[in-house]
Amino acid sequence: MDKEQQHAQAQSIIRSQMYWCLGAGLIPLPLLDLTTVTMLQMDMLRQLCQLYGVSYDEAQGKARIIALAGGTLPRIAASLVKVIPFVGTIAGAVSESVLSAASAYAIGQVFTRHFEAGGTLQNFSALQFREIYAEMLEIGKSVAKKLAKK
Repeated sequence: MDKEQQHAQAQSIIRSQMYWCLGAGLIPLPLLDLTTVTMLQMDMLRQLCQLYGVSYDEAQGKARIIALAGGTLPRIAASLVKVIPFVGTIAGAVSESVLSAASAYAIGQVFTRHFEAGGTLQNFSALQFREIYAEMLEIGKSVAKKLAKK
């Protein structure tokens, strides 16, 4: 597989996981949605590692995702809003869905860049990619909103 095909396959993996994260954000039980999204993001990272021939370790993958995505406070808040009957459930689900999918997009884009540059999980530096993650998160919000409309 050449680099263009590999990149296209990575984008397909990211988009697929974004759809799953959109759905997971709709889970009405607070914090269960976050756990599910984290598992989906870890699975996406595992698939990207496999695609790029990078060794995957679950503990390292989880640590890298947490270090990169950093503050999950907005996601936790969106998840906990769901405990408010009716309005909170709807508002929390919608915001959690979009944030979860946007975060998957950003994480996927960052690791795709890192792996395409020859990086591994072992030499990944979240600090080095914070700015890119923030940029990709904003783009991811737009992409997630478009996907949610489909």
